[in-house]
Amino acid sequence: MTRRAGGLALVAKYGPDYMRRIAARGGKRTAERHGSAHMARIGRKGAQTLHELYRLEPTLLNNFALVHRATNQIVAFLAPVFLSAASARDQQDGIQ
Repeated sequence: MTRRAGGLALVAKYGPDYMRRIAARGGKRTAERHGSAHMARIGRKGAQTLHELYRLEPTLLNNFALVHRATNQIVAFLAPVFLSAASARDQQDGIQ
């Protein structure tokens, strides 16, 4: 019986950069095959599931906690990223 390597074993073997590259290729390939409408449906379904399972609760001044609705456990903290208007324009234009 052969044992298949799971995602964590592959990350340990090849490294996270390799895994990101092959994941990006897979996403691009799916988009090419099925189109942007298909990808948008996947994104909407993911957002819907996220909102069904979790809620955002304000914490401290400008941070938020991602809280599991059923267990009320905090699963992540989210901090806002503030961009100046010039920085946002530069990012849209592809300027680093």
